[in-house]
Amino acid sequence: MFPFPNPLGGFMDYVKMKMWTDDAEPGDVRGDQVEEHREKKWQYNGGQRKYMVRHQSTPQLYIPIPTMPQALQGTEPLWVAEGMKKALAVGQLGLPVVGIESPFSWHVKNSRDLLPDFSFINLKNRIVEVVPDSDVQTNPMIARSVRQFADALRAVGARPRLVQLPREVKGADDFIEMGRR
Repeated sequence: MFPFPNPLGGFMDYVKMKMWTDDAEPGDVRGDQVEEHREKKWQYNGGQRKYMVRHQSTPQLYIPIPTMPQALQGTEPLWVAEGMKKALAVGQLGLPVVGIESPFSWHVKNSRDLLPDFSFINLKNRIVEVVPDSDVQTNPMIARSVRQFADALRAVGARPRLVQLPREVKGADDFIEMGRR
């Protein structure tokens, strides 16, 4: 379970829960308020539920508490990782980091403006290291979303740079772990 820290203190009224459905049929998992996207032509994560959130909730930034002051007010490069676990892994290195829930969750639906949570972060003239999962190299929809994210960051004065992970790792957490071996 991932409670989301609030930049103003405490926690948001927002929690994301990891789902493990390998052993259970999807119907065995209680989630009456989980938004399903099965009617669309494409399915993220093969149509499998990976996380459960409140029905039709707006995406939120995940800001690990230990590096929150650096992430919000700092001037050193800000890291943006795809996912909460990956943000926590980057934060354990002492780097200011925020996590986006997916490559598409840097904005609200039908908008290309950054999430309101970004307004708490000093972005003007700041380098933003965007660290998507390695599937950005093979999935054109994800690559397009990452480019649009970079454009939105530039529009508010940030200086985005893409951190391209090796294809043999999934995300920043795997890459960090690989370096520890």
